[in-house]
Amino acid sequence: MAKMGDWRQNKDEEIQLDGIGGVNIVVKADVHRSGIFKSIVVKVKEILTRNQELISLAMHSKIKQRLKASQRWRRELVTRS
Repeated sequence: MAKMGDWRQNKDEEIQLDGIGGVNIVVKADVHRSGIFKSIVVKVKEILTRNQELISLAMHSKIKQRLKASQRWRRELVTRS
């Protein structure tokens, strides 16, 4: 992704992502030891997992749409021949 596009040409150009990255969280040691941090991490992991599932479903749907379009195009090509 770092090598995609060129900000010198069009800095506002958007690129399609195929996944999501990770998350870094910095906390003080006493907060970590208190156990509060663990419950926060569990919640963040749940949210990230759900987001990954949603992205996966969206990508699957997009692939199915492209496959259907390809199949339609092939049928039209065969009927024209």
